[in-house]
Amino acid sequence: MDVVQRWDLCAFNNLCRDKYTRLGRAWKYSGTELLTKKEMESLTKVAKNILDNPGIVEWSGSTKFEDVESITNTRKKTNICGC
Repeated sequence: MDVVQRWDLCAFNNLCRDKYTRLGRAWKYSGTELLTKKEMESLTKVAKNILDNPGIVEWSGSTKFEDVESITNTRKKTNICGC
């Protein structure tokens, strides 16, 4: 019987950085950047390769956006306003 039904790799979230700043508190991860989509996909691949059931591995969370041209093309295809 498989005990683990899902393995969810969560991308690092740095959204609380500003909250720490407003509170005047130091946050030891304040300089840590978001991972790229490529990095998350690579980590997911590693996890899938080490598990007996790779189908349970998923990843979620925001990743660092690096390709401005890609979002421009996506907006054009989906009619999202680029204002």
